Amino acid sequence: RAGELRTELDRAHQDADQARQALAEQQKANQATAAQVDRLRDELATVKAKAEAADQAHQEQRRQAAADAQRQAEQLTATQAERDQARQEASKAREDAARLAGQLQAHQEQTAAILARLAPPAEAKPATTTRKKGDKGTPAE
Repeated sequence: RAGELRTELDRAHQDADQARQALAEQQKANQATAAQVDRLRDELATVKAKAEAADQAHQEQRRQAAADAQRQAEQLTATQAERDQARQEASKAREDAARLAGQLQAHQEQTAAILARLAPPAEAKPATTTRKKGDKGTPAE
């Protein structure tokens, strides 16, 4: 009977040793898993930080793009206003040029009419002089 108890005790010690070994192996595996979890948490935190930074950069780019678009729209509006003003001024200049051309033509016609009235008639023109080759312009007889 004592031999059986002894054998059973030895078997219990062996089982306990195996259980301790299995426990130690499990603890090592748990430690490795915990270390891996810690690394993954750190990596996740890094990825989240990068994603947040990228998101902020993207939002800043969108704000900048919106500001640029607004500035360009304002510039376009100003340019269109300048174009419209230039067109109005060009139209007025054409009208003024046409008016002045008409006035010039009227003045030219008036001047021609005045000159025609002031000029002596063609029959009353003074006699022309004839000159001889060596003569300096004596009147013809």
